[in-house]
Amino acid sequence: MKHIGNKILDLIIAYHRGHCTDAQKRQLNEWVLSDAANERAFRHYIALLIDLELTGNMLSHGEIRPLVKRRMHRGGNRMRIAGIAAAAAVITGVVMLLLTGREKEYGEFEPVAKNITVELSDGREVVIDRTLDGTLMADGDAVIVKRDGMLVFDIQPGDTTVTEELRWVTLKVPAGEMIDFMLADGSHVWVNANSNLRFPARFGCGDRRVFMDGEAYFDVEPQDGKPFIVETARQSIKVLGTEFNVCAYAGEVEQTTLVEGSVEVVAGENAVTLLPGQGAFLGEGSKDCRVGMVDTHSVTAWQQGMFAFDGKTLGEVFWQLAHWYGIEYEFEDTEAERLVVRGNLRQQKDIGVIFNAIEMSGLVEITMKGFQVKIETKGS
Repeated sequence: MKHIGNKILDLIIAYHRGHCTDAQKRQLNEWVLSDAANERAFRHYIALLIDLELTGNMLSHGEIRPLVKRRMHRGGNRMRIAGIAAAAAVITGVVMLLLTGREKEYGEFEPVAKNITVELSDGREVVIDRTLDGTLMADGDAVIVKRDGMLVFDIQPGDTTVTEELRWVTLKVPAGEMIDFMLADGSHVWVNANSNLRFPARFGCGDRRVFMDGEAYFDVEPQDGKPFIVETARQSIKVLGTEFNVCAYAGEVEQTTLVEGSVEVVAGENAVTLLPGQGAFLGEGSKDCRVGMVDTHSVTAWQQGMFAFDGKTLGEVFWQLAHWYGIEYEFEDTEAERLVVRGNLRQQKDIGVIFNAIEMSGLVEITMKGFQVKIETKGS
């Protein structure tokens, strides 16, 4: 693999993270086009950056540069990285956009500006402004504070009373947003786009119970005798201390994925216990969960700001995009819907970046009017 200097590596990292200025893009483009070896190096470095992010290495720009250089100089990862770069059609699409400068316009798409809000126990809604520090909201004995960069739902300092009377709040996350925060018991929760989570500002003496629709990831703080229970529309997930993802959008298959520990998933009168790496699937109208092995990195990539598309059909890709961007989509033919995508992308505010990458495969054509999207096989 061709050695590249820190200046070019910094440009590649900035490009991958969406931080390049137009001038920097032109500079990087000129470097890539000047030599076939430069193009190959660019593809390999992009593949490595995606690989690092999907294995949990969410580092700052300054931290990731030496890590990337060490990984590229260590021969053991060469085949893995090359395999990712060669197989990832979506990654190739992004590279071609940079190389050719061709970007199709998809018309005016302005996502409705919505804020992450909390509905309080008295029905009031409060906007969560994550740019502020200190106390963001107070509702009686319940507060939302920002401590060391982390949002925490808690009780007023000095109030140690534990009662059965719960003050419920509902966190509402619109399309195009996600948030992570700490519950009063120390459990860490990530809530994905187009999702709601209802929970007490502080838990009572019994179970720690929350209600959700949409998607969320939980890293639960163990507490003896106080199991943590997640309720969805059709099932409940009971844990003592573990990490798991729940995807339960209304009207769709509900999926619980266990990353660490152990959970019991209850649907009706049936219960299954999951092992790490397993998922439980509950279809619409079904009373029984189907259990199978899953790729946990793919399921939880959204936590790290990634779209994990590799190996999914285009139908599954647009299902994910619909929840993130709030679009509505229609396939003009089943052939396009069944196409398999290779590669992963960082989440983008501009959906056109994603569409351009997909279209560069040369297999499909995408048209968009407002929030309505149509996909068809090219030449159909």
